[in-house]
Amino acid sequence: MLAAALITSTGEMVMTYLTPTGGDIWATTYHTERMDVDVDRDSGFCSVGFSDSRALALDRLGNLLAMDLILT
Repeated sequence: MLAAALITSTGEMVMTYLTPTGGDIWATTYHTERMDVDVDRDSGFCSVGFSDSRALALDRLGNLLAMDLILT
């Protein structure tokens, strides 16, 4: 599966992934909560990673957001 997760400059976590049905459609999912990136707006520090079943994002203050990868 191809997937990407990112944090926007306003702290929004966005994940996009290629649907596994073979339709070559990139699905996009937005997290309902925002990260606190005001302190780090100039440097843009945050961490984004993947496990087998979810995307994770962590800001400098230790706020953790997770989004499950739902394969339909």
